[in-house]
Amino acid sequence: MLIEKIKHLAEAMPEEIALQSMAECGYEKISYKRLFDTILSSASLLSDSGL
Repeated sequence: MLIEKIKHLAEAMPEEIALQSMAECGYEKISYKRLFDTILSSASLLSDSGL
């Protein structure tokens, strides 16, 4: 359920907002897709561990 919500948010977020948010955090060179892949894999690990 959490993973589906994150996927929905990731798909709904305009690319320029994702890129701007990352630039503010110093991640100009990381693509937003890679960032969301990281978030999804972290969410999967949390889900698998029962949290």
